[in-house]
Amino acid sequence: MAGLLDRLVLIVLPVVTLLFPLFGWIMPMFERQRRARIARWYGALRAAEHRSANAEGPGLETEIARVRDIRRRVAELRDTPVLHLGELYHLLMHIDRALEGLERRRAALASESATPRVVARRP
Repeated sequence: MAGLLDRLVLIVLPVVTLLFPLFGWIMPMFERQRRARIARWYGALRAAEHRSANAEGPGLETEIARVRDIRRRVAELRDTPVLHLGELYHLLMHIDRALEGLERRRAALASESATPRVVARRP
């Protein structure tokens, strides 16, 4: 039994010694992966904002629907670790802010189209 334990220690100790630095590389890779997921959603939000910059009517409605879909999908992320919840909530806050801006723009365009334009005549 002592010989078996001695051989086991001779095998396990070098393996653990080699695996220890590996964990130092794996954990930051998982962190980058989780942050990259949030960054992709920020990219989708930025793309929607750029597309809606000059959009009017149905184009603006489409972009509002896209931003709402992004909001819904981000809110459904359930596997976000506690350490990254702050970043996730910031993303949700930025999505809500962009959505409010788009809806204000839609309301402004609607009020613009509802008011008749008066053309002044020169005598």
